[in-house]
Amino acid sequence: MATVVRYVNPGSSGGDGTTSALSGANAAYASLSAWEAAENTNLDTANNIMQVNCAGSTADTTAVTISGWTTSATDYIEIIGDWAPLTDGKFSTSKYRLNVQNFTQLTIANATAFIRIHNLQIYNSDINTGNIWGILCNSTITSGEIRIYNNCIRGNNNTSWYDMGIRILGGTATYYIYQNWIYDWGTTADFNYSAIYFNPNTIAGGVNCYCENNTFHNNVVGIQRFAGNLIAINNIVKGSGNTYSYVGTFATGTDYNSTDSTDSIGVGSNNKTSQTFTFVDEANDDFHLASTDTGAKDSGTSSVNGGFTTDIDGQTRSGTWDIGAHEYQAVGGGLSIPVAMNQYRQRWA
Repeated sequence: MATVVRYVNPGSSGGDGTTSALSGANAAYASLSAWEAAENTNLDTANNIMQVNCAGSTADTTAVTISGWTTSATDYIEIIGDWAPLTDGKFSTSKYRLNVQNFTQLTIANATAFIRIHNLQIYNSDINTGNIWGILCNSTITSGEIRIYNNCIRGNNNTSWYDMGIRILGGTATYYIYQNWIYDWGTTADFNYSAIYFNPNTIAGGVNCYCENNTFHNNVVGIQRFAGNLIAINNIVKGSGNTYSYVGTFATGTDYNSTDSTDSIGVGSNNKTSQTFTFVDEANDDFHLASTDTGAKDSGTSSVNGGFTTDIDGQTRSGTWDIGAHEYQAVGGGLSIPVAMNQYRQRWA
Protein backbone atom coordinates (compact mmCIF):
# COMPACT_ATOMS: atom_id res chain seq x y z
CA MET A 1 0.00 0.00 0.00
CA ALA A 2 1.26 3.44 -0.91
CA THR A 3 0.21 6.94 0.04
CA VAL A 4 -0.26 9.35 -2.84
CA VAL A 5 0.41 12.91 -1.64
CA ARG A 6 -1.05 15.95 -3.36
CA TYR A 7 -0.96 19.65 -2.43
CA VAL A 8 -3.53 22.44 -2.58
CA ASN A 9 -2.76 26.13 -2.14
CA PRO A 10 -5.12 28.85 -3.43
CA GLY A 11 -2.11 31.13 -3.81
CA SER A 12 -0.71 28.81 -6.46
CA SER A 13 -0.83 29.48 -10.21
CA GLY A 14 -2.02 25.88 -10.54
CA GLY A 15 -0.09 22.74 -11.45
CA ASP A 16 -0.41 18.98 -11.10
CA GLY A 17 -0.35 19.12 -7.30
CA THR A 18 2.71 16.91 -6.85
CA THR A 19 4.66 19.57 -4.93
CA SER A 20 3.83 22.48 -2.65
CA ALA A 21 5.42 24.98 -5.03
CA LEU A 22 3.31 27.97 -6.07
CA SER A 23 4.29 28.03 -9.73
CA GLY A 24 5.38 25.65 -12.46
CA ALA A 25 4.00 22.42 -13.88
CA ASN A 26 4.34 20.59 -10.55
CA ALA A 27 2.84 23.37 -8.43
CA ALA A 28 0.04 22.82 -5.95
CA TYR A 29 -3.53 22.76 -7.18
CA ALA A 30 -5.12 26.19 -6.83
CA SER A 31 -8.26 24.80 -5.18
CA LEU A 32 -9.52 21.65 -3.52
CA SER A 33 -12.07 21.41 -6.32
CA ALA A 34 -9.28 21.38 -8.92
CA TRP A 35 -7.61 18.50 -7.05
CA GLU A 36 -10.87 16.52 -6.96
CA ALA A 37 -11.52 16.96 -10.68
CA ALA A 38 -7.99 16.00 -11.72
CA GLU A 39 -7.32 13.09 -9.36
CA ASN A 40 -10.70 11.31 -9.24
CA THR A 41 -9.86 7.60 -9.44
CA ASN A 42 -10.41 4.08 -8.15
CA LEU A 43 -8.28 3.97 -5.00
CA ASP A 44 -9.33 0.40 -4.23
CA THR A 45 -7.78 -0.91 -7.44
CA ALA A 46 -4.73 1.32 -7.04
CA ASN A 47 -4.35 0.15 -3.43
CA ASN A 48 -3.56 3.67 -2.33
CA ILE A 49 -4.40 6.30 0.25
CA MET A 50 -4.95 9.73 -1.29
CA GLN A 51 -3.56 12.38 1.07
CA VAL A 52 -4.36 16.01 0.23
CA ASN A 53 -2.41 18.70 2.10
CA CYS A 54 -4.13 22.11 2.03
CA ALA A 55 -2.16 25.24 2.94
CA GLY A 56 -1.86 28.95 2.26
CA SER A 57 -3.26 32.26 3.42
CA THR A 58 -5.48 32.88 0.38
CA ALA A 59 -9.09 31.75 0.81
CA ASP A 60 -10.29 28.84 -1.33
CA THR A 61 -13.52 30.23 -2.79
CA THR A 62 -14.49 27.28 -5.01
CA ALA A 63 -17.02 24.75 -3.71
CA VAL A 64 -15.87 21.13 -3.86
CA THR A 65 -17.89 17.93 -4.32
CA ILE A 66 -16.25 14.56 -3.75
CA SER A 67 -18.06 12.11 -6.00
CA GLY A 68 -17.29 9.13 -8.25
CA TRP A 69 -14.27 7.82 -6.37
CA THR A 70 -13.88 4.16 -5.42
CA THR A 71 -12.68 3.89 -1.83
CA SER A 72 -12.42 1.26 0.88
CA ALA A 73 -11.46 0.97 4.55
CA THR A 74 -7.78 0.71 3.60
CA ASP A 75 -7.88 2.90 0.48
CA TYR A 76 -9.35 6.20 1.55
CA ILE A 77 -9.19 9.95 0.97
CA GLU A 78 -7.56 12.08 3.67
CA ILE A 79 -7.92 15.87 3.44
CA ILE A 80 -5.62 17.72 5.84
CA GLY A 81 -5.64 21.46 6.50
CA ASP A 82 -2.76 23.45 7.99
CA TRP A 83 -4.79 24.89 10.89
CA ALA A 84 -3.17 24.07 14.25
CA PRO A 85 -5.29 25.44 17.12
CA LEU A 86 -2.53 25.02 19.71
CA THR A 87 -0.38 27.63 17.94
CA ASP A 88 -3.02 29.51 15.94
CA GLY A 89 -5.30 29.83 18.95
CA LYS A 90 -8.42 30.49 16.89
CA PHE A 91 -9.67 30.80 13.31
CA SER A 92 -6.75 32.07 11.25
CA THR A 93 -6.75 34.02 7.99
CA SER A 94 -3.10 33.07 7.55
CA LYS A 95 -4.02 29.40 7.10
CA TYR A 96 -5.98 27.47 4.49
CA ARG A 97 -9.75 27.93 4.61
CA LEU A 98 -12.74 27.09 2.45
CA ASN A 99 -14.79 30.26 2.13
CA VAL A 100 -17.36 29.79 -0.62
CA GLN A 101 -20.06 32.38 -1.29
CA ASN A 102 -23.66 31.12 -1.59
CA PHE A 103 -22.83 27.40 -1.86
CA THR A 104 -22.21 24.42 0.36
CA GLN A 105 -18.50 24.50 1.08
CA LEU A 106 -17.64 20.78 0.91
CA THR A 107 -20.02 18.07 -0.28
CA ILE A 108 -19.39 14.34 0.02
CA ALA A 109 -21.52 12.55 -2.57
CA ASN A 110 -19.54 9.32 -3.02
CA ALA A 111 -21.77 6.23 -2.89
CA THR A 112 -19.15 4.36 -0.85
CA ALA A 113 -17.28 7.00 1.09
CA PHE A 114 -14.19 6.28 3.15
CA ILE A 115 -12.98 9.81 3.83
CA ARG A 116 -11.13 11.62 6.61
CA ILE A 117 -11.15 15.40 7.01
CA HIS A 118 -9.12 17.12 9.69
CA ASN A 119 -7.36 20.37 10.68
CA LEU A 120 -9.43 22.19 8.08
CA GLN A 121 -11.02 25.62 8.41
CA ILE A 122 -14.43 26.19 6.85
CA TYR A 123 -15.99 29.63 7.07
CA ASN A 124 -19.40 30.72 5.83
CA SER A 125 -18.94 34.48 5.52
CA ASP A 126 -21.94 34.84 3.21
CA ILE A 127 -24.93 36.83 4.53
CA ASN A 128 -28.57 36.42 3.43
CA THR A 129 -27.98 34.96 -0.04
CA GLY A 130 -28.67 31.23 0.23
CA ASN A 131 -28.61 28.02 2.22
CA ILE A 132 -25.05 27.02 3.07
CA TRP A 133 -23.79 23.88 4.78
CA GLY A 134 -20.19 23.72 5.97
CA ILE A 135 -19.88 20.01 5.22
CA LEU A 136 -22.74 18.13 3.56
CA CYS A 137 -22.75 14.33 3.55
CA ASN A 138 -25.23 13.86 0.72
CA SER A 139 -28.07 11.35 0.46
CA THR A 140 -26.14 9.58 -2.32
CA ILE A 141 -23.84 8.02 0.31
CA THR A 142 -24.86 4.41 0.87
CA SER A 143 -21.93 3.01 2.87
CA GLY A 144 -18.46 3.72 4.21
CA GLU A 145 -16.81 5.49 7.11
CA ILE A 146 -16.46 9.26 7.31
CA ARG A 147 -14.30 10.91 9.96
CA ILE A 148 -14.52 14.67 10.50
CA TYR A 149 -12.26 15.81 13.32
CA ASN A 150 -10.05 18.60 14.66
CA ASN A 151 -11.67 21.17 12.37
CA CYS A 152 -12.85 24.76 12.78
CA ILE A 153 -16.30 25.13 11.15
CA ARG A 154 -17.46 28.71 11.47
CA GLY A 155 -20.80 30.29 10.52
CA ASN A 156 -21.77 33.96 10.41
CA ASN A 157 -24.87 34.31 12.61
CA ASN A 158 -27.04 34.41 9.50
CA THR A 159 -30.67 35.44 10.10
CA SER A 160 -32.53 34.83 6.84
CA TRP A 161 -31.33 31.55 5.31
CA TYR A 162 -30.88 28.00 6.55
CA ASP A 163 -27.29 27.19 7.46
CA MET A 164 -25.67 24.22 9.21
CA GLY A 165 -22.13 23.35 10.22
CA ILE A 166 -22.37 19.64 9.33
CA ARG A 167 -25.44 18.15 7.66
CA ILE A 168 -25.60 14.35 7.33
CA LEU A 169 -28.15 12.87 4.94
CA GLY A 170 -26.36 9.75 3.67
CA GLY A 171 -27.51 6.32 4.81
CA THR A 172 -25.85 3.15 6.19
CA ALA A 173 -22.45 4.72 6.62
CA THR A 174 -20.68 5.26 9.92
CA TYR A 175 -19.83 8.84 10.88
CA TYR A 176 -17.27 9.90 13.46
CA ILE A 177 -17.57 13.61 14.26
CA TYR A 178 -15.14 14.52 17.01
CA GLN A 179 -13.04 17.32 18.47
CA ASN A 180 -14.34 20.11 16.24
CA TRP A 181 -15.07 23.74 17.05
CA ILE A 182 -18.41 24.52 15.40
CA TYR A 183 -19.85 27.95 16.07
CA ASP A 184 -22.04 30.88 14.95
CA TRP A 185 -24.54 28.97 12.80
CA GLY A 186 -27.67 31.12 12.74
CA THR A 187 -29.51 33.46 15.09
CA THR A 188 -33.22 32.78 14.33
CA ALA A 189 -35.01 30.16 16.45
CA ASP A 190 -35.46 27.50 13.78
CA PHE A 191 -34.41 23.84 13.49
CA ASN A 192 -32.71 24.62 10.17
CA TYR A 193 -29.84 26.45 11.86
CA SER A 194 -27.73 23.78 13.49
CA ALA A 195 -24.16 22.86 14.35
CA ILE A 196 -24.85 19.16 13.65
CA TYR A 197 -27.90 17.86 11.80
CA PHE A 198 -28.20 14.07 11.49
CA ASN A 199 -30.95 12.81 9.20
CA PRO A 200 -29.78 9.81 7.13
CA ASN A 201 -32.10 8.85 4.30
CA THR A 202 -31.71 5.14 5.07
CA ILE A 203 -31.69 3.76 8.59
CA ALA A 204 -31.80 0.02 7.80
CA GLY A 205 -28.61 -1.72 8.88
CA GLY A 206 -28.02 0.61 11.79
CA VAL A 207 -26.74 3.97 10.62
CA ASN A 208 -24.46 5.34 13.31
CA CYS A 209 -23.10 8.78 14.04
CA TYR A 210 -20.69 9.15 16.91
CA CYS A 211 -20.58 12.81 17.95
CA GLU A 212 -17.84 13.08 20.57
CA ASN A 213 -15.77 15.73 22.35
CA ASN A 214 -16.90 18.64 20.20
CA THR A 215 -17.28 22.25 21.32
CA PHE A 216 -20.47 23.84 19.96
CA HIS A 217 -20.76 27.54 20.63
CA ASN A 218 -23.44 30.12 19.81
CA ASN A 219 -25.44 27.99 17.35
CA VAL A 220 -29.24 28.09 17.19
CA VAL A 221 -29.29 24.28 17.56
CA GLY A 222 -26.40 22.40 19.13
CA ILE A 223 -26.88 18.74 18.20
CA GLN A 224 -29.93 17.65 16.22
CA ARG A 225 -30.95 14.03 15.58
CA PHE A 226 -33.85 13.56 13.18
CA ALA A 227 -33.33 9.90 12.20
CA GLY A 228 -30.75 7.12 12.60
CA ASN A 229 -28.64 6.28 15.63
CA LEU A 230 -26.80 9.28 17.03
CA ILE A 231 -24.61 8.74 20.08
CA ALA A 232 -23.35 11.94 21.69
CA ILE A 233 -20.55 11.84 24.27
CA ASN A 234 -18.43 14.55 25.93
CA ASN A 235 -19.82 17.51 23.96
CA ILE A 236 -20.00 21.13 25.12
CA VAL A 237 -23.11 22.98 23.93
CA LYS A 238 -23.12 26.66 24.85
CA GLY A 239 -25.45 29.41 23.66
CA SER A 240 -28.22 27.30 22.10
CA GLY A 241 -30.78 27.94 24.82
CA ASN A 242 -33.16 25.81 26.85
CA THR A 243 -35.04 24.37 23.86
CA TYR A 244 -32.45 23.87 21.15
CA SER A 245 -29.29 22.62 22.84
CA TYR A 246 -30.33 19.06 22.01
CA VAL A 247 -33.08 18.23 19.51
CA GLY A 248 -34.44 14.74 18.90
CA THR A 249 -34.06 11.31 20.50
CA PHE A 250 -30.49 10.14 21.03
CA ALA A 251 -29.24 6.54 21.07
CA THR A 252 -28.19 4.48 24.08
CA GLY A 253 -24.60 5.26 24.95
CA THR A 254 -25.17 9.00 24.92
CA ASP A 255 -23.72 10.55 28.10
CA TYR A 256 -21.28 13.04 29.67
CA ASN A 257 -22.48 16.05 27.66
CA SER A 258 -22.51 19.51 29.23
CA THR A 259 -24.55 22.62 28.44
CA ASP A 260 -25.11 26.06 29.89
CA SER A 261 -28.86 25.62 29.42
CA THR A 262 -31.49 23.60 31.29
CA ASP A 263 -32.10 21.41 28.22
CA SER A 264 -31.65 17.69 28.91
CA ILE A 265 -30.33 15.37 26.22
CA GLY A 266 -32.57 12.63 27.62
CA VAL A 267 -30.11 9.70 27.72
CA GLY A 268 -27.34 8.96 30.23
CA SER A 269 -26.95 9.78 33.90
CA ASN A 270 -23.77 11.89 33.74
CA ASN A 271 -24.87 14.79 31.59
CA LYS A 272 -24.58 18.29 33.05
CA THR A 273 -26.96 21.22 32.63
CA SER A 274 -26.84 24.89 33.70
CA GLN A 275 -23.05 24.92 33.59
CA THR A 276 -20.62 27.82 33.35
CA PHE A 277 -17.82 27.43 30.81
CA THR A 278 -14.64 29.48 30.87
CA PHE A 279 -12.55 29.63 27.70
CA VAL A 280 -9.13 31.17 27.07
CA ASP A 281 -10.54 33.96 24.85
CA GLU A 282 -14.23 33.41 24.19
CA ALA A 283 -14.80 36.94 22.84
CA ASN A 284 -12.36 36.19 20.02
CA ASP A 285 -13.53 32.60 19.44
CA ASP A 286 -10.68 30.79 21.16
CA PHE A 287 -12.45 27.87 22.81
CA HIS A 288 -9.56 26.27 24.64
CA LEU A 289 -10.59 25.61 28.24
CA ALA A 290 -9.20 27.99 30.83
CA SER A 291 -7.76 26.81 34.14
CA THR A 292 -10.79 28.24 35.98
CA ASP A 293 -13.38 26.28 33.98
CA THR A 294 -15.92 24.33 36.03
CA GLY A 295 -18.36 23.18 33.35
CA ALA A 296 -16.16 20.78 31.38
CA LYS A 297 -12.84 20.08 33.07
CA ASP A 298 -12.49 16.55 34.46
CA SER A 299 -16.16 15.84 33.77
CA GLY A 300 -16.03 13.51 30.76
CA THR A 301 -15.30 9.87 30.00
CA SER A 302 -12.59 8.09 28.06
CA SER A 303 -15.13 5.52 26.79
CA VAL A 304 -15.50 6.99 23.31
CA ASN A 305 -16.00 5.29 19.96
CA GLY A 306 -13.70 7.19 17.61
CA GLY A 307 -10.51 5.52 18.83
CA PHE A 308 -8.82 8.87 19.54
CA THR A 309 -6.72 9.55 22.64
CA THR A 310 -5.55 13.11 21.92
CA ASP A 311 -7.40 16.43 21.88
CA ILE A 312 -7.86 19.05 19.14
CA ASP A 313 -4.29 20.25 19.79
CA GLY A 314 -2.80 16.77 19.53
CA GLN A 315 -2.19 16.67 23.29
CA THR A 316 -2.65 13.30 24.99
CA ARG A 317 -5.81 13.02 27.06
CA SER A 318 -5.32 11.40 30.43
CA GLY A 319 -7.07 10.77 33.71
CA THR A 320 -10.69 11.87 33.72
CA TRP A 321 -11.16 13.42 30.30
CA ASP A 322 -12.42 16.96 29.86
CA ILE A 323 -15.66 17.51 27.99
CA GLY A 324 -15.27 19.32 24.67
CA ALA A 325 -12.59 19.45 22.00
CA HIS A 326 -9.77 20.65 24.26
CA GLU A 327 -8.10 18.82 27.16
CA TYR A 328 -6.80 21.42 29.60
CA GLN A 329 -3.15 20.93 30.49
CA ALA A 330 -1.19 23.25 32.74
CA VAL A 331 2.39 24.31 32.06
CA GLY A 332 4.86 26.22 34.22
CA GLY A 333 3.29 28.97 36.29
CA GLY A 334 -0.17 27.42 36.08
CA LEU A 335 -0.91 28.62 32.54
CA SER A 336 -2.62 26.36 30.07
CA ILE A 337 -0.57 25.50 26.99
CA PRO A 338 -2.73 27.69 24.67
CA VAL A 339 -2.40 30.69 27.00
CA ALA A 340 1.35 30.22 27.18
CA MET A 341 1.56 30.02 23.38
CA ASN A 342 -0.57 33.17 23.03
CA GLN A 343 1.74 35.08 25.35
CA TYR A 344 4.77 33.80 23.44
CA ARG A 345 3.31 35.04 20.16
CA GLN A 346 2.50 38.44 21.68
CA ARG A 347 6.03 38.81 23.09
CA TRP A 348 7.67 38.16 19.74
CA ALA A 349 5.08 39.83 17.52
